[in-house]
Amino acid sequence: MLLRRLFAFPKSAALPRTVVVLGLVSLLNDASSEMITPLLPIFLTATLGAGPAIVGLVEAWPKATSSVLKLVAGRLADRGVDAKSLVVAGYGLSNATRP
Repeated sequence: MLLRRLFAFPKSAALPRTVVVLGLVSLLNDASSEMITPLLPIFLTATLGAGPAIVGLVEAWPKATSSVLKLVAGRLADRGVDAKSLVVAGYGLSNATRP
């Protein structure tokens, strides 16, 4: 009920349900990523005893993977793959690899 009040727009400016749902999924996905990012180096060094090189590698790996997957998804979209399947696959892969 609260979400309906928060997203209550006039009929002429109503957002499609898909846009609202994807926006909320994106918000929650980004929030979970931002919550773990500052804690990861502390966990690696204090608990696991990792050195600075390992911490740098662990922090750089997701950014490199993200860049490559954006390139691949862009090429697939240019070749006519359905955008909805790319979005579902991207968020599914992101959430499956998080644990």
